[in-house]
Amino acid sequence: MRHIAAPALAASLMIGTASAATLSPGLWSFTSTLGGSAAPQIPPAELAQMKAQGITTSGNTMTFQHCLSAAEAAAGPPPATTQQDGCTQQPNGETSYSVSCSGAMQGTGTVTMSLAPDHFTEDFQFTGTSQGQPANVQNHLEGTLVSATCPAGQQ
Repeated sequence: MRHIAAPALAASLMIGTASAATLSPGLWSFTSTLGGSAAPQIPPAELAQMKAQGITTSGNTMTFQHCLSAAEAAAGPPPATTQQDGCTQQPNGETSYSVSCSGAMQGTGTVTMSLAPDHFTEDFQFTGTSQGQPANVQNHLEGTLVSATCPAGQQ
């Protein structure tokens, strides 16, 4: 089965296009549910490392918290894919965009989202290949602001 580095995938699938709304700084809770033929088979050592970082998994669902600094909130969310992945993005308005990849990932996809200062959702669909293997990926990512302040040591 294809292996996808779950923490990297979760981080890379965060929302990413211009929007009138911005995220609020503070402690956020994220839930990422991955589906399709490329659902990860995570090796036990990587699962242990994820658990040590506060990432919990149940089936194809990962949950984690992250303290979003004021600078990160002002900068806006990162893109779902990057040019390093060999991917380009074409906005389809303010709440969706098309993705085309020609690097380690090859194929096309779409991202749709809803963004508010204290909550967001993103749905990502990609069809093509990843590292030479067929990939049909669906990901639903949801983020909720838990607290406007971060626990000590997490700022």
